Amino acid sequence: MIGGLGELGIIFITGIVYSINLAGVTAGVAAVFLGQMVLSITADTIGWGSVEPIPLDSRRAIGLIIMGISGILLLPRKYLKKKREWFLHSLFRSKIASNDRF
Repeated sequence: MIGGLGELGIIFITGIVYSINLAGVTAGVAAVFLGQMVLSITADTIGWGSVEPIPLDSRRAIGLIIMGISGILLLPRKYLKKKREWFLHSLFRSKIASNDRF
């Protein structure tokens, strides 16, 4: 298992560099923090490391939601506009395609 951690680190660092290049430093760092929070809450809830599990409560869930929203708000507007246009295009394209079938 330890042999695979080096490759995982390379993938992680490459992903961070690529995402920071696209989304900006602040949004990239917020995404890293969100990932660490999700992993730590998962580890606490499951009880990894031979410790007693800590149940997921509303305080932790709200913290994850707020961190996710803040990460989205930190994205540059031009990036969000592209994603919104892609989403609307794919949404309407699927509706047009479904209407053509009937």
